Amino acid sequence: MKKDHFLFERKNEYFAVPIDEVSEIIETKITKKESIEEKSWIGLISNRNLLVPVFDSSELHKWDREHIDEKEYTVIIINYEKTVYGLIMDKFHSVLSICFDHAVLGERETGDKYIKRILGFEESSLAILDTEKIARKVKRRIDDQKVIKRSESENPDEKKLNEYQNKECQFLIFSIQNIKLIIKLDQILEVIEGYKITEFFAVPKILRGLINLRGTVIACLDISEKLGLDLRILDMNTKFIIIRYQNNTIAICVDKIYGIKVLDIEKVQKVDLLLDEQKQTYINGIYEDQNDPLLTLSIEEILNTTELKKLTNRM
Repeated sequence: MKKDHFLFERKNEYFAVPIDEVSEIIETKITKKESIEEKSWIGLISNRNLLVPVFDSSELHKWDREHIDEKEYTVIIINYEKTVYGLIMDKFHSVLSICFDHAVLGERETGDKYIKRILGFEESSLAILDTEKIARKVKRRIDDQKVIKRSESENPDEKKLNEYQNKECQFLIFSIQNIKLIIKLDQILEVIEGYKITEFFAVPKILRGLINLRGTVIACLDISEKLGLDLRILDMNTKFIIIRYQNNTIAICVDKIYGIKVLDIEKVQKVDLLLDEQKQTYINGIYEDQNDPLLTLSIEEILNTTELKKLTNRM
């Protein structure tokens, strides 16, 4: 059985968690936890009115404890059946569909009590974290994660809470040259790199070639010119976002993947006054982030470009 996982690095080791359990990724300082009963549990943060324990991914199978200082850490917020906790990461790697039938080593009896499986990955190993066991640990230590505030009612309006949550969506943040873009996570199958492209000649510039992804041939699109940029040079370091939209599967070339973030879709603004006419065709909104504006990419409009339609008709 295949399942999409969020892959990340911590202290030069690879880890993965089910992507449907990733709520968001934040940059935050951590309040140090003084007790040393559980060495991997290194501190606490407050996130969305919840008291969230933070674990160091690399310490979940070791006995040495991370020294926590005043710097900000990148923390993956995990929501396992409404139990919320954080995992420290150094860098997002990719979204990958993993078949558990290929596991080379099961759970170990000693030391690795929070490691579910270990797989071979990129001349190294990939540890699949046991998110359920970590969640059980949190529930045993924290009775109620909700942070109580004086201004809050003892009986909050459940309907209003659900309405607020429904306004939020998970997005993958990435960049093409100096432009940051976002795509809804439910449109993305995985992120890959290190694949060779079979190039075409006498075809629209947006179509750079084909990728053979585990036996499936996928069209590789370069939307740089549609954004007013120069065509990119493709090499083995180029990253590709594999997207599924309706009955189409495509790969889009990108420069950098920043990770996943939960955004309030009601804060996405129209672009008619902010972008030129060409960019407006492929960008259907803009989200004002704290650091840079994030442009929402319209997969539907990309697939409906005149060049691609003409090519499809010829085929």
